Amino acid sequence: LKKVKITAALSEFPPRNEESCRSPKDCRSREKFWKGVELGDIFSLREGREISIQLFNARIKYMKDIPPETDLNTAQKIQISSYLENRPFINKEKIQDFINKVKYPASFLDFETVNPSIPIFAKTAPFQHVPFLFSLHILEEDKSITHKTWISRNHGDPREEILKSLKEWIPEGSGSIICFNDMIERKCLKDSAAVYTEYQNWVQTVLLRFQ
Repeated sequence: LKKVKITAALSEFPPRNEESCRSPKDCRSREKFWKGVELGDIFSLREGREISIQLFNARIKYMKDIPPETDLNTAQKIQISSYLENRPFINKEKIQDFINKVKYPASFLDFETVNPSIPIFAKTAPFQHVPFLFSLHILEEDKSITHKTWISRNHGDPREEILKSLKEWIPEGSGSIICFNDMIERKCLKDSAAVYTEYQNWVQTVLLRFQ
């Protein structure tokens, strides 16, 4: 990200009661209040939320102008440092440590889900994530890859068929199971097995293999 300069006068900041304009991304009066705002604004701060609003109320628009004494978490400090130095942050040691722990065959799993406010399947709750599609890549130690996928083709509850297919296709043993963010995949498996109880033991062994 390139460094930027403040281009708007302090008087151009939205009034504090103009909630919609606390961020340049969704401000209804963007051209009036956020014209000229460039990369690196305080509302780009990771997990900023309240602190971004506090900085905004202190007349600070950009991450480069955040006072050094500001209480920031580790991820925010890394983000600001990367922004100021105009270079990506890569923790090579952690990446290598993760790679060293991978056990083959490694299964890369991804769910797509629906989470309707009004349940459309029996034994589900409002806003519960229900998988209707998955993609599974299986990486062998010799670097060969097999791809399996499944998608619901009707209006019935897809969870039983997903469990059945995954049990058939995920290699048995101790191979790692890897997801971009496994929170959804873990919960979907647990919730599905709570309904289709014949898969509970299998799901428990699979959850232990998530990395």
